[in-house]
Parts: sequence; structure tokens; C-alpha cells
Amino acid sequence: ATNYGKSAAPDHATRLNEAPEEKGTAYVSKKNMAVGKLVNLANNATYSLSEGVNTIGRMAQSSTASLQIDTDDRTMSRSHARIDVVSTQIGMSHFFMNDKNKNETFVNSQQIGADDRILLSNGDIIQMGKTRLRFVIIHQ
Repeated sequence: ATNYGKSAAPDHATRLNEAPEEKGTAYVSKKNMAVGKLVNLANNATYSLSEGVNTIGRMAQSSTASLQIDTDDRTMSRSHARIDVVSTQIGMSHFFMNDKNKNETFVNSQQIGADDRILLSNGDIIQMGKTRLRFVIIHQ
């Protein structure tokens, strides 16, 4: 995972002030097509990601998250984080951001701050509260 946010980067991450240049008009839109997925490590349930903004949160009647994770984990917010999937010059990129909630969020055991933007890699482990999800890229 590569962090594009403002807090201190872990040794293995590269931090930039801005995301790579995006040239969305040069690519075929994959909107509504699965371009990645999250796998709940507790029960192997899968949640598909599509191009654009994917908000992630705990399943609840009052949740507005586009990906509602079926969990009893009250330390996971109803709108906990988001993954922006964008078309770039190098293909599809998946950026993870904490959704400014008060509950802890981690990528590969590194805590994510409110202003961090992480470029996800295949196999990264995302933890929101106590819920752990594996990020998987779907090659199209």
C-alpha cells in the first residue's frame, strides 16, 4: 500500500501530496463493473468494488454506505471508510481513505489518519474496528 496522505508514512510506503494524474477520458468506463472486491476474513463474504466512490460501513438500517459489511462489530462505523477506484495512465487504481470517523482504521497493521490516502495493492488487509477485510484486484 502506498500512502498519499499527510501523516508519517510507514517504511514501505511512499507518500505524495497528490494522487497520480488521472486521464479518465482516455479509458473505457468500467462503471458498475467489478474492478476489485473485499473479502471478510471472518466469514469469506465478498463485496464488489466498482469504478468511482465505494463507501464502506457496517450494515445498518441507517447506513448510507454503498458496501454494507454484515458484521456485529460495533467498533466499525456505519460509514467507516471509502475506496475510490479511478482510471489512470497505468490502469485502474484503488485509493483507500478513512471517512473521518472516530474508530480506528488500519491497512496492513498501519493506522490510517483522517487525511491519509492509501494506494491499495492486491492482498492488502484493511481493518475497520475489529473487522478485517482482504482487498483483491479483479483483472479485466
